[in-house]
Amino acid sequence: MKAHGCRSKLLTIFVSLLLTPLPARADRASTLYTQGQDAEARQDYAAAYLSYAQAHELKPKDLRYRAAAIRMRLLASEAHVRGGQKLRESGHLSDAFLEFQRAALIDPASFIAQQEIRRTRVMIEAAEAFKSHGTPSGEESQNQKRIQSMLGPVELAPISRSRISLRMTENSKIVYETLGKLAGINVIFDAEYSPRPVQIELTNVSLEDALQVLALQSSTFWRPVTANTIFVALDTPLKRKELEQSVIRTFYLSNMSQASDFQDVATTLRTVLDLTRITPIPGESAIVVRGSPDQIEVAEKLVRDLDKPRPEVVVEVAILQITRDQVHNLGFLPPTSASVVLQDSKSSSSGSISLNKLANLNATDFQVTLSKAELNLLFSDSQTKLIQNPQIRAKDGQKASLKIGERVPVATGSFTSGTTSTSALVNTQFQYLDVGVNIDITPKVLADGAVTLKLAIEVSAVDSTTIIGGIAEPVIGQRKIEHEIQLKEGEANLLGGILEELTSKTVSGYPGLSKVPVVKYLFSSHDAENRQNEIVFALVPHIVRDHEVTDINLKAIDVGSANGIKIRHSEE
Repeated sequence: MKAHGCRSKLLTIFVSLLLTPLPARADRASTLYTQGQDAEARQDYAAAYLSYAQAHELKPKDLRYRAAAIRMRLLASEAHVRGGQKLRESGHLSDAFLEFQRAALIDPASFIAQQEIRRTRVMIEAAEAFKSHGTPSGEESQNQKRIQSMLGPVELAPISRSRISLRMTENSKIVYETLGKLAGINVIFDAEYSPRPVQIELTNVSLEDALQVLALQSSTFWRPVTANTIFVALDTPLKRKELEQSVIRTFYLSNMSQASDFQDVATTLRTVLDLTRITPIPGESAIVVRGSPDQIEVAEKLVRDLDKPRPEVVVEVAILQITRDQVHNLGFLPPTSASVVLQDSKSSSSGSISLNKLANLNATDFQVTLSKAELNLLFSDSQTKLIQNPQIRAKDGQKASLKIGERVPVATGSFTSGTTSTSALVNTQFQYLDVGVNIDITPKVLADGAVTLKLAIEVSAVDSTTIIGGIAEPVIGQRKIEHEIQLKEGEANLLGGILEELTSKTVSGYPGLSKVPVVKYLFSSHDAENRQNEIVFALVPHIVRDHEVTDINLKAIDVGSANGIKIRHSEE
């Protein structure tokens, strides 16, 4: 067996690793890791895992090798599972079984590998039993045989398929019996059936069409009881409910993900086909339906029409934030204040003097302090660009969100003011707000290839904080756009206009002189700041999965009258 050979190979590798010197192990581990990277780049995950696993065995303390082996284990096991499934679909059960065993050997915790091993083993045993005895064996096979022996809806198989031409004026019972003899089928009637006279003219029609015309003229309906026998009764709601065939069918849906999707399909079948016994089972992705054979047949077409993969859209988002800050500070600011202090040079305390010396004061007894003068020649111009280019993939009608930024805690609830900050938090709860760039996109792919985008774009930042009840609460500045646009595939939509501009001017100097042209720069200082912050969004939708509508989905079919569903098939 190949699985046994794989185990022997791993054992041989392990023994050789123990006998290898430590310096050689380090070099060998690095080489194996490089080989694993090359194999991973080629998407040969099985070879990559083998190289990573050998490198990890050589240097078990190196987390790089360990992480690579653990990461590649899942991919390698999955690759063998997918290969085994393809082999099983093509009928190679033994080779598929070996692939599943290899997957389980690489990752013993893989549930799907164990599941596929059990499933394939049952299929191999059933095939071998059928070759030996001609019938399935085992309890599960017997149950499967009993289920397969359950008969489906009865289909009429007349002896003669010749075209019928008939002209009669007789009661409906005789006409039914005549058609039965022409086609080689038996005709039986309900005990409460009462024939009525009809005049029928048929030329070159099939048996089913002839029976349909006769049923319409005689206000009756018929149903096959066996392959060569039909039962005829009056066409009344009570008789149809009593005599019409009833079939149970389970439809498995592949592209429904939410409970509301299953409910929508069930509502459609219930409304269009007048079915009352429908049970959606979202947990199994299935809908169980009970109705007449024709109702079930139409239900199958409707399920195929509705169970389609939803279109998907990748929205390329380009976020460009440009911030420009210009600062001018120009001028000469002379001293704007002066202070005079009386001092006694012979006294230890400044500003104290005796009355006898007042008459002898001179300039040396006073100290004058002037404010400083400033000369400002400053120009600052800064520009900042922040570019982000994420991609959002979303299903048709499903909201996708992109959040770039941080979460800021905000206090909510009740607290007592005038208390300490610790006690204020006793009854206070905190919730976190998303601050930064928040984008919510709900796409809708239209039949002509256009895309409708329902957008909610918010740009926010913490501008400042304020104290409320002893708690510092953030003040969040917000700019938000909500609208709905329609774009073609690949068409770019530019969202600008989110512009913030701040201009401030400050003049400091002598009154009057600070406003005289040219001279004002000698007696005043002028500060000017101009700040601009603009955010531009560019959205480009790309349809990666479109509607899959075929001619069969668009085909109109005849389903009979309002009293009951009746399907007609073309003759092959």
